[in-house]
Amino acid sequence: MTKYTENPTLTRGPSPGHIDDPEQNIIVHSKKFSSGELSRPAHSHPRAQLVWSNQGIMKVTVPGAQWLVPPSHAIWVPGGMEHEMTANTEVLTCFIFVDQRASDSMPNRCTVLHMTPLMQQLLIHFLNLSTPHGSKQRLQRLSWVIMDELAELDETPLDLPDGQSERFKPITHYLVQNQTKNPTLSQLASEFALGDRTLERLFKKETGLTFSEWNQRLKFIRAIELLNEHKSSFEIAAQLGYRSASAFTAAFKKQFGTTPQLYMKSFI
Repeated sequence: MTKYTENPTLTRGPSPGHIDDPEQNIIVHSKKFSSGELSRPAHSHPRAQLVWSNQGIMKVTVPGAQWLVPPSHAIWVPGGMEHEMTANTEVLTCFIFVDQRASDSMPNRCTVLHMTPLMQQLLIHFLNLSTPHGSKQRLQRLSWVIMDELAELDETPLDLPDGQSERFKPITHYLVQNQTKNPTLSQLASEFALGDRTLERLFKKETGLTFSEWNQRLKFIRAIELLNEHKSSFEIAAQLGYRSASAFTAAFKKQFGTTPQLYMKSFI
């Protein structure tokens, strides 16, 4: 896949998320961060934003939910929504800031989108053309093509609600930070001095998901991260606590409609 490098000409001047210019439907801003360097605290801006990393895994957090974003996916963040971004790996980011007047067809909530090969290449091409001497007319025409493609990207249920109350959030944070332990409902309830039924009721109330559904979603997010690291289904199944590679593949296919390898091949 074609790669791009940081474009320093776009890192100067006003924050791209705050530029009010209807002739710039989109502004694409890229930057490479070393492991642990990307840490942007909660902030918002008038322009909507598509958060994508062509390399590495980013974590995007909004009030009540968080996502791990591999290169095969991106997060749509509506204008004005508070969000924060971090990464524990080296990442080559690509932030697409969209003028509110051009984003009417997009959701007014955060959502995960599949990054098709076409969309990836359009953004890379737009970024490479975004030079001080680039044609503004050409960029504007290309921006409309990008917006058309953006509106057609499929959504994927990979958000991970962390709950609403301060009492409950430590539970989901514990699960995210201790994925290799893969605790059962009873083990998790014991860890937090709760009854099994109480914890199950809390999960449904706080996240809208049962413990099993929430934990399965966490596993899928981690599985996509591992697939991006070229791990096999056998390795992923062992790490995530599935009985076998075939059990993992069956669960993945039930959720996404295809096998893990074919799923990733479609977006890389």
